[in-house]
Amino acid sequence: MIKNYYYVSKYKILNFYVVSNILKYFKNKILTIIKSKNILKFIKDKNDKRVFVFVYDLKISPFAYGEFLSNLIFLKYISLFKKIKLYLIKYEKQNDHHHQDLSTIKKKKRLIEFIKIAEFFLNKKSVDLVNFDEFKNIKNKSFFIWEEKKVYDRIPIYSYVLNTLHYIFDKKYYNKFIINNKHTYKIKLKKKLPRNFIILAIKYKSNFAAKFRSYSINEIHKSIKYLLNQYPKNNVLIVTDTESSKILKKNIKNRKNIYFSKDFGDNFLSDLRICLQSNLFFCLKPTGSTTLVEYSKVPYICYHLTNHDFSIFSKNTLPNDLYFKKKIRHPWQTKKQIWVIGEKNNVFNYRIVGKGLL
Repeated sequence: MIKNYYYVSKYKILNFYVVSNILKYFKNKILTIIKSKNILKFIKDKNDKRVFVFVYDLKISPFAYGEFLSNLIFLKYISLFKKIKLYLIKYEKQNDHHHQDLSTIKKKKRLIEFIKIAEFFLNKKSVDLVNFDEFKNIKNKSFFIWEEKKVYDRIPIYSYVLNTLHYIFDKKYYNKFIINNKHTYKIKLKKKLPRNFIILAIKYKSNFAAKFRSYSINEIHKSIKYLLNQYPKNNVLIVTDTESSKILKKNIKNRKNIYFSKDFGDNFLSDLRICLQSNLFFCLKPTGSTTLVEYSKVPYICYHLTNHDFSIFSKNTLPNDLYFKKKIRHPWQTKKQIWVIGEKNNVFNYRIVGKGLL
């Protein structure tokens, strides 16, 4: 099979995925630099009064919370300088993204939630839901449509948004940009949270495309035991979806000092508020839930699966997964926000591969 074919078989370095990722990397690197310069020119021009328009097309973009939030954070940063507008393009019967394996009912619920999330981070007037034909008929000279040609040709743009944000980010706007408790205090919870707690983010029974990110029951038990031993003054609060919560409640043997986020809230925004009030965010495997804290000051310990994760040497790498700089995932990352790799014999003995400077 082609995925096992090595161009330099002696060293087993230059395989099909590496070649593909190298091409992707340089393409996206060049594109990101060019696009970033154009955006910087636009946001710095005080005489340019156009509205910055971003289009998230659900026919060609994922229904994933993590990807969507990263795009919203990008818009949130732009909003510090310019008026912004988000157009959500409705999904269609025939969609072109592999994350579209949700049922029709779940897609409808997710779309409603996406709108609420967008309105929370931006505002109601800045968010519109339209179909593609409706969007094509919108003609407004006061609009600066980012990646306009690709938008009309229905070519995905979401994958290099985060990298673009890395390039345009200015540290002097850190406090205005970062998400904190002040932003989420209006989000209602069902009941009061425990006093001290650590987040354990879990993907359980993931779809086939993300199967490598799923926890086993044994890994969940070990993670809970590790966190309770390592941080004895804290409870463990598990962040996962509603269906997984129901299953795990039956499978976790000893639930003393163990809580579930869905007992306090029932959506992504409630999870956000919960995570921002935690003492630490911990995930043993890659998950979109990391976006709940990646744009905050909350300390986190997030694992890569192997040495090559988030690099051009991994078949699982996406263009937006690449680091901002060597050992720095984001330019706003703090010293208490770390990415690690566990040892083979004991995954909880880890070495730090990525840490912030702030």
